[in-house]
Amino acid sequence: MVILLAVAFTLIGTALGVAVVLALLIPAPEAHVTRLREVGAIPANPGPVHPTSTGSRRHLVGRIERLVEWLGRTLTPPDPEAQSTWRKLLVQAGHRRANAVFIFRGCRVLLAGLLAAAALLIAPHLMAWNGVRGLAVVLVSVGAGLFVPHWWLLRHVKSRQEEITDALPNALDLMVVCVEAGLGLDATIQRVAQERQFTKQALSEELQIVHHDTRAGRPRSEALLALKERVELTELSSLIVVLVQAEKMGTSIGRALRVHADSLRTKRRQQAEEQAAKIPVKMVFPLVLLIFPATLLVLLGPSYITIFKALNAIAR
Repeated sequence: MVILLAVAFTLIGTALGVAVVLALLIPAPEAHVTRLREVGAIPANPGPVHPTSTGSRRHLVGRIERLVEWLGRTLTPPDPEAQSTWRKLLVQAGHRRANAVFIFRGCRVLLAGLLAAAALLIAPHLMAWNGVRGLAVVLVSVGAGLFVPHWWLLRHVKSRQEEITDALPNALDLMVVCVEAGLGLDATIQRVAQERQFTKQALSEELQIVHHDTRAGRPRSEALLALKERVELTELSSLIVVLVQAEKMGTSIGRALRVHADSLRTKRRQQAEEQAAKIPVKMVFPLVLLIFPATLLVLLGPSYITIFKALNAIAR
């Protein structure tokens, strides 16, 4: 009975964690877009709508989110430096909500508590259980609950940076075309941000933020430098430096973009050649650990069997 309760408790905790993560991943609609839809300036999405199920789902997700946010605010120390570090990582992962830090901390605390409780309920029914092992299991469970969300966040940041890196050459080519066609840099950034089939989701979002900052009155150089701090990607940082210097020096932005696009593609080709050169070295380990023992067994197996049979006949 206790094992069943522990399993049910673990499943409920996992479901809560998944719901919170989904609530964190799904971006909240912007306030001005919601208001425009209310007054009818922007038509709603066509298709069948189920208001009851959608409303109940949003209500459930909202309650879970408030619970996890309360855990993050209450059970974690108010360290401004740590909050700025977590907020920077969350922004790099694409989560810019005001309460994202507290939700993330609450997820860590909740997961650590659930894993520790499940370990305490299940472990006494195992063999050779004592107090020292119980303390070790609890510490390991708490450590895993605190480490797994951090690992997930770092992986998400890395995958988002890789997505931006993959989309950057196509975006640069499109920027060159727009600038040489007569568009200004602000209009070029807006146009490139709209072409998501070339820029993908992550880079399009970052360029849209730059466009909104410039429209709000922020200087273009400051908006580009803020993009550099948000993403922290070498290729994008070098592009921003080129754009800022071209604006200060008054040189041709189209020529600077074309030169930078060529250098970026050359760098990408060199990286691909480097990865291809590493393949023979990486193939040594599976060859030695997997293929070589199987080949040795196939080649020498019959000989070993014959030798063993001869030795058994001599011993008799």
